[in-house]
Amino acid sequence: MFHRIALKRARNAGIRAAKALTENDLGIAEDEFNKALKQTAKRIGRDPAVDAIASAARIGLGRVCLARAEPQAADRWFGETQQLWPADWGGYYWAGCAAAHGDQFARAEWYFAAAIARGAPNGRAHIQRAYVHAKLGHDSQALADLYAAAQQWPLTVAARELAAVLALRQGQLPQADWYASALTTPIGAAVRGAIAHRDGDARAVLAEHGKAIDGGLGDAAVLLQHGAAAYRLGDFDRGAESWSRVRGHEHLAASARYARALERLGDRDFGGALPDLEAAAGQGIEAPLEAARLHAAAAAIADGDTEAARLHLKAGAGERGAVLLGLLDFNEGEMEAAIEAWRGSANHPVVRLGLALLELRAGEDAEAELESLFDFELPEAIWRTALRARGALLARGGDWAGARDAFDASNSGVVRDTVATDDTFGECLYRTGNFDQLRHYPENPWYAAGVLRLDRDAEVPLGTGRAAREAAFVLRQAAYDAAAEGDWDRAAKLLGRSDAACEPTAATLVIDAVTSALGGRRQDALARLDARGRPSGARLAHTRALILLHGAGHGESSGLAERCIAAWAPLLDDDGFWQKWVRSAETRYGRSVPAAALADMRGRLRRLIEDAAARGGAKDAADLLRRESDATALLSELGGLPIGGGVRISCGPMRIAELGLHRRLSEFVLDNEFATSGDPLLQFSAAGLVLARLNADQPAEALKLALDTRCPDCRGRRGGRARGGGDEPLICDLDCAEFDNRNPAFATLPDKHSELSELAAALASSALLDLAKAAIAKQPMDIADAKQRWRHAIAHADRNGERYSAIEPMTETALGRAETLSRRRKLDEPINLLEAVLPLLSSRDEPQRERVITRLSDLLGQRGVGKANDGKERSARKDLERAVELAPHQIGPRRNLGVVLQNTAAKRLNLDSTVRPSESALWEAVGLLDQSAEQFRAGLRIQPRHPEVTELLAESEKLHVLISTVLGGGRPRRGW
Repeated sequence: MFHRIALKRARNAGIRAAKALTENDLGIAEDEFNKALKQTAKRIGRDPAVDAIASAARIGLGRVCLARAEPQAADRWFGETQQLWPADWGGYYWAGCAAAHGDQFARAEWYFAAAIARGAPNGRAHIQRAYVHAKLGHDSQALADLYAAAQQWPLTVAARELAAVLALRQGQLPQADWYASALTTPIGAAVRGAIAHRDGDARAVLAEHGKAIDGGLGDAAVLLQHGAAAYRLGDFDRGAESWSRVRGHEHLAASARYARALERLGDRDFGGALPDLEAAAGQGIEAPLEAARLHAAAAAIADGDTEAARLHLKAGAGERGAVLLGLLDFNEGEMEAAIEAWRGSANHPVVRLGLALLELRAGEDAEAELESLFDFELPEAIWRTALRARGALLARGGDWAGARDAFDASNSGVVRDTVATDDTFGECLYRTGNFDQLRHYPENPWYAAGVLRLDRDAEVPLGTGRAAREAAFVLRQAAYDAAAEGDWDRAAKLLGRSDAACEPTAATLVIDAVTSALGGRRQDALARLDARGRPSGARLAHTRALILLHGAGHGESSGLAERCIAAWAPLLDDDGFWQKWVRSAETRYGRSVPAAALADMRGRLRRLIEDAAARGGAKDAADLLRRESDATALLSELGGLPIGGGVRISCGPMRIAELGLHRRLSEFVLDNEFATSGDPLLQFSAAGLVLARLNADQPAEALKLALDTRCPDCRGRRGGRARGGGDEPLICDLDCAEFDNRNPAFATLPDKHSELSELAAALASSALLDLAKAAIAKQPMDIADAKQRWRHAIAHADRNGERYSAIEPMTETALGRAETLSRRRKLDEPINLLEAVLPLLSSRDEPQRERVITRLSDLLGQRGVGKANDGKERSARKDLERAVELAPHQIGPRRNLGVVLQNTAAKRLNLDSTVRPSESALWEAVGLLDQSAEQFRAGLRIQPRHPEVTELLAESEKLHVLISTVLGGGRPRRGW
């Protein structure tokens, strides 16, 4: 049914492979080319279009090998192409490329010559042979090939580059300039720059070589010429840059950089000048490094870049630099580094202050040192840091009471103003149980935790950080206490508040979810499991499924019914899960669980799920569950969908949509669609529901679904034109956000809407065939309805290019039913049935049309003979003439018609009577015998010397002689 779709995928695979090869995505290119080969393997040589796909795929695989630097592997593919299509230039051309990649230039030259002889287009083989000649040092031959290529097609940019370089190398400057003049590439610019260098035009050299370098060309000659031109013109930036890229010419780069450093120092760009000064000093040039470093550090600190300042100072900036470096380390908490930096400046006032603060940090008495500093005017921020440092250090050591006392002992008004919001001060109060005191500081981060210790139901903002985590812990403990008392609603509420402040751990995931569900917050419970649980975890999946089952059973909204079906489908058919469940039950109850009991329980559970989902608002719950189960089984057959970390899951399309894995699923099933017993595109799409209805013997419902696979939004949208229409399936709009969720297997197909439309049409055709079969199976048959169904089924199949998929089953059904009816000697019904089928079969439908005609002709013959035996000659002749009309090439219908005509003629003669027939009766008999003889003669032309027909013809001749005698010796008619 889906042959054309599969062939179309093969063509699309080739297109995707070519695109991937262009983008250098070799893995995808190889996979897609192999898909194309797999689709076309059995049809090579029978269809030019298939040959084109197969040839392109082989060449493509060879090109993939070339891109991987595997010329021998590539050559095997190209050789196979040459054997299958020896007159095609492609295999030879790419074999030449493979040989060139393998440095087999003589062999490559032969292959390119063979490709040229077979009409390789656009001069491409000439160009490749030119590259080979250039590799061999045959510049003149290479130029000749390039000239020949130019006569066939404009040279490519790369070919013009080669021509320009070869002409320059040959000293043909006008020709080199002509080739390079049309180039906008780095090589073209380099050739023009080299010509300008020979002419002494520094500005042109700078411009052209600059273009070449900016384009990525790093040739030493280009860089040297460019640097010289830049230096000559005073452009030290570009001069230094170009010369620094040439090994062995560091002195040139250093002189350019020193000149640039002097300019930057004049502009007070100390940081920018330093690297150039250091480079110049490295080449023996005297440079003012120490002063420049100190100035650069000061500028960096002013800009807030302390890391850059640190680097400048560490490089060496005198005593002032050492003091400044120590301050930077101190402010960033690097105390050991600060002490080391200050080692040579112990009497400096700033250094003495820093050392005093370090004593405080170590818990030592630094009062005397601090007193000695009162002579200095120090920033208030330093005093604030010193007074709070001791309290913070005590808290870090776990001495919360001592830390609290340290904060309380700070009498400075500045400290009083800031302590209310200090995190460490708040934690000191909390850890020492001073919750009432903490309540006086509502802006402190630990305020919420303290208030909750006094009243667990208090509504307070929980904040962030460690304090928020502590508040969340208090709420969680309160929730568990409430759950232990059976107050599930309060427990769920407290858990929700706890989660808002701090993400729960995996250890409490299941109990938290169950608590939320029992508290009536099933959506919160599901959100917990979905956010934290692994989709492949059986325990979490079972918990989630139970929550959904109870939610769906209570009629909750927000799609719980559909999610319930999606959750249970993988579990219902997971034998491993139920085996573990049985072992657990046997251990718990000390009794074995019979297999029959387990099967009965699973069946009743399935019905319970269907009923609960239906009560929850799921339409067609049984079909949805069946589709999800079938899709899960199909994915299990493939080993499950890889979702990362070595984890694989097996589930249906609705669960895939929940997890947002539709694109990954699509890529996976398309890569493995031929590795299963089913069709993943069917199961993981809206078409899966159609298939479920068909398998449940509900073709009318299946047809309705197949003709409209749209989502509710697209179905209810007004003002837009639905895709499809008339008898075509209706598909979601191109911009529908739900399409991939409803049809995950199609998510990565480039023409996914058209693909789904074709699949839906094929299923609609199947449903129509089933409806037609049902129409002719009932009594009395509804032939008109069946004919209409067949006509529509054929129309759907025709649109997909799969007419045979409808014609063959229609023919088999009609012939089978006709055979059954004919055994009952009810010939009118099978004849009417086949007469209705025959107009639906065209000349394209051989041999189905021939089978129907043959059987219809046979049935008409049987009925005609029966009517003749009953004396109904006129009606018999009508049936037999129709039989001959249908099957003029068969001898049986002609024999039967001839016999009836002959017998009718004999009756007209009334041979058993002594009464002479009337003249009109005699002439009527002559006419009947003429017709009879004509049928016998036609039969003998079909099967010469047929004994029975020969004898019948002789009898007709005798009757004709008798009639001639009766008519008075009149001459027989012509032909007797």
